[in-house]
Amino acid sequence: MLAQQRSPPQLILSCDLLNDTCSLQNEDELTRLIIEEVKVHLRGGRVENHLAKITLVHPNFDNVVQRQLLGDFQKRATVIPHISCVPLSSLLPDRSRFPKYERLLRRAKTEDLSEVSGIGCLYQSGVDRFGRPVVVFVGKWFPFRHINLDKALLYLIYLLDPLVKGDYVIAYFHTLTSSPNHPSFAWLREVYNVLPYKYKKNLKAFYIIHPTFWTKMVTWWFTTFMAPAIKQKVHNLTGVEFLYSAMSPDQLEIPAFITEYDMSINGLRYFQPEAPT
Repeated sequence: MLAQQRSPPQLILSCDLLNDTCSLQNEDELTRLIIEEVKVHLRGGRVENHLAKITLVHPNFDNVVQRQLLGDFQKRATVIPHISCVPLSSLLPDRSRFPKYERLLRRAKTEDLSEVSGIGCLYQSGVDRFGRPVVVFVGKWFPFRHINLDKALLYLIYLLDPLVKGDYVIAYFHTLTSSPNHPSFAWLREVYNVLPYKYKKNLKAFYIIHPTFWTKMVTWWFTTFMAPAIKQKVHNLTGVEFLYSAMSPDQLEIPAFITEYDMSINGLRYFQPEAPT
């Protein structure tokens, strides 16, 4: 004989379940999760509780309970306002999603970074023809193997954070660099990962002047496998004058050894940029 019909079990939402539901994308996922949790104990005409006691019920009990649970949850979801289908991350400000970056930014504003700034390898130099700030990085002056990399990252953040709120460009001069100046893949990946999305989004061009086979290979590898978001923004230029199509010469301040090397390999007035329209 079939067991006496029982009232359907009540759905109790624990704090842990409520926390888990905040990360779900819609109600369908949430209701499906609850039904799957219940079905662990509903199997083909019998109810198995946590104590492994089995009570025979009507064969359609599974379907009836599922429908009642679904209706019960929909009522509760309308009554309890704090069950939200919106991810919490979308309600938080952009900076709160990058706590490590925020800690580094606070350090960058308070610590003494003269050890890095005094080298002169990274600085802003005017604007391009669209009014976007130009950040210059001189590779030969970057002593990767001897510099404090933690402070180097802090100085990078200190300099760029106010600039990346809008569009900006970077001009990297690889002129006469050698192995001690080359950053490692691990450090490049660390820097790229710690910087928020605005750094990648607002970067409009990354110029590499006087590239070598090494820089082309590293750039291809890095932008293909680690930073595909900026792959189309990288431009290799064999001479300084090619930059003048993007910025006026009087906006670009670079060390004398770069212009001397450029003249030695390219000559004088080897490129005439088109007049801006």
